[in-house]
Amino acid sequence: WTHPFGQYRELPDCLELFQIDGCTLTDDELRYPQADAVIIHHREIATGYADLPPEPRPPAQKWIWMNFESPTHTRGLWRLGGVFNLTMSYRTDSDIFLPYGYLVPLARTERALQKSFALPLRESYSSKLLRSRFVAWVISNWSESQARVTFYYQLRQYIQIDVFGRAGSPLPTGSVES
Repeated sequence: WTHPFGQYRELPDCLELFQIDGCTLTDDELRYPQADAVIIHHREIATGYADLPPEPRPPAQKWIWMNFESPTHTRGLWRLGGVFNLTMSYRTDSDIFLPYGYLVPLARTERALQKSFALPLRESYSSKLLRSRFVAWVISNWSESQARVTFYYQLRQYIQIDVFGRAGSPLPTGSVES
């Protein structure tokens, strides 16, 4: 219904992505009456940036509540009771699991594997295997009162942690954000 956080992103080709004949992903509001399902991002309707789609909804159409935020950053849920058919979020117990992102391995050619793991005998193993830091954390909503921030302070006493995102350093170039 709206693009999350007001940021336009080109929608993928549904047939190519899921191999489902007749599947189309669109953000064309004129196609609303024919849609089998409508994904509605919570932030836009909670802040008044967008309204819910028009009622009455077409027969058998499903409304999917999508949210990327934690419950503590999700306002106005009480107004939406009974409105949605399905949930879509980072939580694994959602009807539709939508992680923030995922790791994609680099192409694993034999030569790449040799470069990554095979070390010449004359070179020190420790120089290749030991890293200065073991943990990278990407965070945008930082609050000193959060348990995760308290845990960060405790953990950093024992290991070095790279912090990225709005609350830390910019993500390294070449990283993929979703």
